Amino acid sequence: MFPLLSILLVGWIVGPGAFAQSGCPATHRDVLGPYYLHGVPYQRVVCSGGPYLLVYGTVRDTSCSVVSGATLELWQADSSARYYMNTAMLNFCRGKVTTDPQGRYSFITIRPGKYGWGWYRRPAHVHLRVTAPGRQTLVTQMYFSGDSNLGDQDPCGSCGSENPSQVAEPRTPSGAEGRYTVAGTTFTVSEVAEWDIVLI
Repeated sequence: MFPLLSILLVGWIVGPGAFAQSGCPATHRDVLGPYYLHGVPYQRVVCSGGPYLLVYGTVRDTSCSVVSGATLELWQADSSARYYMNTAMLNFCRGKVTTDPQGRYSFITIRPGKYGWGWYRRPAHVHLRVTAPGRQTLVTQMYFSGDSNLGDQDPCGSCGSENPSQVAEPRTPSGAEGRYTVAGTTFTVSEVAEWDIVLI
């Protein structure tokens, strides 16, 4: 086969992006869902009650540069798989955080409950809407490794629980990770999930 024809055929088969894999791949988008609320206050305690899950990571762009000043809006179901729309409640399982000059963020929450009926159960997930100046808004969901309802077992056909970039791997806290202090209140951490986000 002629070399030029080979290149053209390979490019047609694998797609034009196959030869541009350098940098950081963007985090997959996911559905917004029906429970998003505008105007949620800034707070790093998203859902209380324990056992507590500490989530932290770095927001970058596709060139792998850190993104400071990004805003992460967070919402999830509680441990009983309920969403709350009343932000006047003490524990409504929502929050908002921003990244520091190194692009880092953190928040504390609990494992969300898995809602559904019978076999129709969505995997546990945390919703995020991430915005930053000069970047595309990212709406996504963070899932947890080992969940039996990920991927093909997720009844939401338009959701992205099969995407590795959306799946965090909780682990036992190490050292200082075992305690997380917010506004003078210290929480004992049972699990830690490191989850980086890449914006376009």
